[in-house]
Parts: sequence; structure tokens; C-alpha cells
Amino acid sequence: MYVKKSGKEELLIVCLYVDDMIYMSTSEKLLTEFRASMKKEFEMADFGLLHYFLGLEVEQEHGSIFVSQRKYAKDLLKKFGMHSCKAATTPMKNNEKLTRDDGMVSVMKQSLEA
Repeated sequence: MYVKKSGKEELLIVCLYVDDMIYMSTSEKLLTEFRASMKKEFEMADFGLLHYFLGLEVEQEHGSIFVSQRKYAKDLLKKFGMHSCKAATTPMKNNEKLTRDDGMVSVMKQSLEA
């Protein structure tokens, strides 16, 4: 991962893994300059908005990004013959706020004391 800061508020972030690269910026100018310099230096294809990266499914809407592994989960269910199994709800309270200190003793602390 590479980060370039330009000025006080402009930022360009580049994530590179083997031959896959994603980049994002707070500035359209930085994006355009980066894209042009990369295409000048390397043979590359620009596939537009990100849809998949390293097994993650990415959905982008105005002002938001949602990342999931829906396809990976479905493929796992198919692989193990569970694609037609019934879904079950998660036994957890809705809208419960999680906190760092919930009053329980740490598992690490318990194993050190034993």
C-alpha cells in the first residue's frame, strides 16, 4: 500500500498485490495524473470502478462503499453441498452496542492465572 499526500487535504492511496492494483483519491486531479503516469510507464488495462479485489466483492454507491464476501460464501456452500440449506438467524440481540469492557474476564488473563 502506498500513500501520497498533496497539500493539506489531497490524498492518493494505491494498493498493489502481484498484478492487481486499485487506487483511490480525494482529488480527481491526482487520480488523472496517476493513471496517466502508470499507463505511460506500464502496459495496463483500466477496468473502471472496482467490483472484485482479492476475493472481496465491492459495491459502490454515492458516498458509500460496501465490501462483502457474498460470492465466496455461496461458492463454499456449493462446494460442500449446502447451497440449498435453510438459513438460521444469529442468536444475538439486535442493535446491541458492543463495548471493549463488557465486565467479563479476558481469556488471556484466565489462562495466565491458571
